[in-house]
Amino acid sequence: MTAVWIVLAVALLGPAPLVRRARRRRLALRSRITELDALDDRDFLLRIEAVFWRLGYRVQSRPNDASRGADLILAKGGVTTAVRARGQNAIAEVAAARERYRCQGALAVTNGSFGGRARREAQKLGVELWERDDLIDALLAAA
Repeated sequence: MTAVWIVLAVALLGPAPLVRRARRRRLALRSRITELDALDDRDFLLRIEAVFWRLGYRVQSRPNDASRGADLILAKGGVTTAVRARGQNAIAEVAAARERYRCQGALAVTNGSFGGRARREAQKLGVELWERDDLIDALLAAA
């Protein structure tokens, strides 16, 4: 029965959506994103810090300063970026931290996804968003 649905889906939609979905699933497995899903906030931040370091950023951790809106300060190519990993008000907090630490950029990172309201807020405040797919790409690039 499943084969019938696959044939029907390919006939109606073409193979592209199924191929893209299968490719993303393979990449997710290779990136080991599910390991991140199981981490508490502290360990998630440590893993994100290591990813940025492997991607060539100079990383300054701010774990005791998280209440000030930035978990990490990244530097690469003369550009500094405040980073907030997870958190309920991550977008507003990292936007404020960008000013507080005199950074050029602000980045909110999640292993899930941001909703429409969060996307609008990020656009308004000039905050870059990294969602699950972006994180998978970074994990693969840093491997």
